[in-house]
Amino acid sequence: MPYSHGPTQSRLFVSLSFTLALVCLCLASRGSSAEVAASRVAKYNVAWDSPSADAHGSMPIGNGDIGVNAWVEPSGDVVFYVSKTDAWDENGRLCKIGRVRVKFDPPLPVNQSFRQELKLEEGVIDVTAGKSRLALWVDANHPVVRLEATSETPVRCRAEVELWRLRERLFGKDDDSHSGGGLSGQSTNPTVLPDVVVTSTAPRVAWYHRDTRSVYPLCLKVQHLEALQDRSPTHC
Repeated sequence: MPYSHGPTQSRLFVSLSFTLALVCLCLASRGSSAEVAASRVAKYNVAWDSPSADAHGSMPIGNGDIGVNAWVEPSGDVVFYVSKTDAWDENGRLCKIGRVRVKFDPPLPVNQSFRQELKLEEGVIDVTAGKSRLALWVDANHPVVRLEATSETPVRCRAEVELWRLRERLFGKDDDSHSGGGLSGQSTNPTVLPDVVVTSTAPRVAWYHRDTRSVYPLCLKVQHLEALQDRSPTHC
């Protein structure tokens, strides 16, 4: 219905003005609350003033189903493990997918005003070393780990993958077999299957781990539930 009368139009204008003012007030209040909440979270940020020797000094971060344990070594290399919530192996272990090492040339000057901070509100690991700065985070919209570097001088970087499942081998007492949940104590002598590196001429590194067998039948046998074995596939 068209508004054709003057007084009605005036009342409508006043009503709209009041509504807009109220919305602006609400947005301003919401922004202020967000800033207060952010400052409360920021006081729990974790910050280090020196690089780490190995994974025992790693800093965790993640998003979605991707997780990362990252650290900066005294050499200036940025190293991180990558995990995924559904990366179960053939022995029923939730394993790390691999380890990535990023090298810089020239190396990061970790002996110059080094600081590594886990910024909780932003969901990012921020690293400063001299006049170089790094930001490491997991993309909220894609299953991607991102590392962004800025420097006042030209820097070359190289990313490498470091794998430890290189061949099929038996569980050993000195490796990660303790994560097998008691499998190493069984008479079946469980083995760890190797990762596969994909051969490619493209400027990238690709690898995968495929479970060609499963610990599922053994779990059913231990629980005397062999009759249920045909109800589910035994390998991926």
